[in-house]
Amino acid sequence: MITMAVQYMFLEIYKIPPMQASAFISYINLPWTPKLLYGIITDVFPICGSGKRSYVFLMGMLQALSCLAIAIFGPNFENAVWVMLLACVNSMGGAFMDVVVDGLMVINARKDPTAGSEELQAYSWGFYGAGGITGCLLSGYFLGPMANPYPCFYIMTIFGASVGIAGLFIDKSLEENQTEMV
Repeated sequence: MITMAVQYMFLEIYKIPPMQASAFISYINLPWTPKLLYGIITDVFPICGSGKRSYVFLMGMLQALSCLAIAIFGPNFENAVWVMLLACVNSMGGAFMDVVVDGLMVINARKDPTAGSEELQAYSWGFYGAGGITGCLLSGYFLGPMANPYPCFYIMTIFGASVGIAGLFIDKSLEENQTEMV
């Protein structure tokens, strides 16, 4: 949803050329490249004694705040670079959380050597698919008939904050077991 809304903003609101818009979109996706580094950071630098829960909370809130900033201040930005930077921060939060959740699935898989984390993986991909379809439908509505990308960012603010808050409810025992499994 965010990528479509940002791309719409670049092309329709800021009127930047498609080649520059494509470059901005590639910069936004750049934080997905050093995912290995994110995993090392969560394992080596726990926040408040937690290497998983606190990072999910922190990155969820980072995503929420970056989307909220685009929604509130986006109409006043004179330059598309600010939107690109905030979307890049949002992308980094998503990539970071992806690494953390994958780590939690590995820990879960080791608890059940016969079945692994197949059910958890199915849930993950199921919600990923449902979110993608819902995001495309909503952004199509907001970017089509309404021609207004900002509600997309308000919706994503709610989702980011929800994920961040849900991170506080991750079972601490998963992190304790992680040190025994290494």
